[in-house]
Amino acid sequence: MATEAKTDSAMLSNPGSSLRTLLIRERWIEIARIIIVAIVALLYAAEILPLGVLLIAIAFGLYPLVKTGVIDLIRERKLALRLL
Repeated sequence: MATEAKTDSAMLSNPGSSLRTLLIRERWIEIARIIIVAIVALLYAAEILPLGVLLIAIAFGLYPLVKTGVIDLIRERKLALRLL
């Protein structure tokens, strides 16, 4: 948490490097994950892909949230909102 606050304040003080600071490898992975799920959802809406593929894409998109929620549940013994 403290690292995120330092990164946010650094981006505000130097707006020229904010995009470069924001686009680290983990963020690119998240961007790709969102795009993949969106494409699959659009293809499902166009009736090109079956429901099973959409459900797999949704699970793929929700994996980081569920993983963090389960880890919080195990480590801190509390039910986080993201797990719900």
